[in-house]
Amino acid sequence: MVEAVVDRPADEKAGDRSPGEGASGDRILRWTASLTGRRLTVAALVLIGLQLLLRGWVAANSYFRQDDLIVSGLAARRPLFSADFLLYDHDGHFMPAGFLLTGLLSRLAPLEWWVMLVTLVALAAVASLAVWRLLRILLGDRPVLLVPLLLYLFSPLSLPAFAWFIAGANALPLQAGLAWVVGDAVLLARTGRVRYAVTGTLAFAVTLTFFEKSLVIPLVAAAVLVVLLRTAGAATPIVAALREGRWLWVGCTLVVAGWFAVYATVVGSPAIDERDAGTVPQAVDLIGGGWLEGLVPGLIGGPLTWADPGLWATPAPSIVVVGCVAIACAIVWTSRHRRGAGVIWWLFAAYLVINAAAMITGRLTEATPTLLSLSLRYYAEAPLVAALVLALLILAPTRTDFRRRPVLTPAGRRAAGIGAAAAFLVASLWSTASFTRVMADSSTDDYLANARASFEQVGDAPLLDQSVPDSVVWAPAHPYNMATHVFAPLGHEAPFASSTPELRLLDTSGQLVDGRIDALRGLLPGPLAGCGYGVTAGRTTTVPLDGPLVSLPWTVQLNYLAGDDGVVEVSLDGRTVRVPVERGPNTAFVRLTGGGDELRLRGVTAGVGVCVDSGQVGFVRPVD
Repeated sequence: MVEAVVDRPADEKAGDRSPGEGASGDRILRWTASLTGRRLTVAALVLIGLQLLLRGWVAANSYFRQDDLIVSGLAARRPLFSADFLLYDHDGHFMPAGFLLTGLLSRLAPLEWWVMLVTLVALAAVASLAVWRLLRILLGDRPVLLVPLLLYLFSPLSLPAFAWFIAGANALPLQAGLAWVVGDAVLLARTGRVRYAVTGTLAFAVTLTFFEKSLVIPLVAAAVLVVLLRTAGAATPIVAALREGRWLWVGCTLVVAGWFAVYATVVGSPAIDERDAGTVPQAVDLIGGGWLEGLVPGLIGGPLTWADPGLWATPAPSIVVVGCVAIACAIVWTSRHRRGAGVIWWLFAAYLVINAAAMITGRLTEATPTLLSLSLRYYAEAPLVAALVLALLILAPTRTDFRRRPVLTPAGRRAAGIGAAAAFLVASLWSTASFTRVMADSSTDDYLANARASFEQVGDAPLLDQSVPDSVVWAPAHPYNMATHVFAPLGHEAPFASSTPELRLLDTSGQLVDGRIDALRGLLPGPLAGCGYGVTAGRTTTVPLDGPLVSLPWTVQLNYLAGDDGVVEVSLDGRTVRVPVERGPNTAFVRLTGGGDELRLRGVTAGVGVCVDSGQVGFVRPVD
């Protein structure tokens, strides 16, 4: 069985002191020695509470972002517990639990950010408590526990998880599940109680339904167990780790097998098609830039500065240099002073390589910007893995195979550690504040608020469906960038339709304005004098255009004369739209998707004749 907590070397115990340390050394030793039991618990809970307040502040200054609106729209337009919704392939992501959570919250409070904010803070609390539990399992109730806990809680690498809800629904359950499963793996090896295999397997299964990246959890748990067994003196730590945690590994294997069967059916291969895949230089820029300008500064509290709209880390060169020097010094010092430190660092490097491989396989295309890795959301669990590395280094025994001259006394080392922790905390707070300030410039909240106010002014004539601004949901996400999708959670409150007698639209700020057709094509004159083209029930009338159209969403203006109220069907070469017509001379504006060189009309209401004498096809623009 594993003894997960390795005794500290004698020169690191609280009672040791070099001669001449002085009053300041005494105060530091007494202060750190006092952080045990209840005081240590209070200190940990205070740090967790501070983190929740800070991250709640970040989330409060954020708002719905593109993926949030796409998923909430899907939840409103599809049955919540249907396979069409829960098993939806979201750009290669398979996250039924994340979809279900988002859908439930969208039904509870449609397009209300406060319910998302509360949920993000609750998920962060669960993750933080799970990490605290893990560190207590590894390190016991010792003051040094606060160091890796501080790294996890405040590293800016996890900030993007609070910038939009879907990112948090991925990252925070992954962090909680990773911490819980690693803790259960250690307890299983330490006690031999199968219940830890059961709870660990269940935690892994639940986490995997939030984010496919959770597949890394058993690998991290196995690596931690190997290091602990090696530290405890196991002759074959890999074999011992497989044996001690066998029931957990069996459970995780069964979960992965079941999950993969569903994933392969829904998503297929997560890899980018070979025809669209990026190049090796692109991969080097993507990963190298993410490590150098994102990961490295984030591990020391950076990047301090961010690019508008708050998604890209933009560290100064000096921050990158300081981060590289700090990490290099940590690697060199721990490798010289801690047995097995090299293995721990190599395992951390292996985790980074696995993370990079997943990013390249699933995200790197010819159009992928190298800045993508600087959004940092791909490193959201890195602070936890780094905290694990730090905890394992603390547990590693002191090397005695070479002579060394202590540079600092035990109290001096504690003072240096406290100073480094304080500097990290200050830098992290700075990065958090600057991230929040820049991120708050998003215009999505103003657009949605103005749009909801505009809906009250619409009246009887509905608004024609339109795309929302790219800053809300970008155009390549079509058809999920359409207003009918984005505002679907509001139900009948959002008065959109495929046709309308009055052309109005929402401008880029969400204000209701009059619209006009920016015409590209027109209807050719009809054969019937005084009528143009006659449309009756049961017969399709073909109306030629004065030129061909490519297959796109178009707006058609039809000027008609109807003998009575009724309905006609209108189409290009795509989906047919039913258009209400009113008695007398009127105009209808119709949203159609398709192409070709002719318009097709067919009457639906028996006994109602309609004459269409003119019209045009084009795009809707606000009236100048």
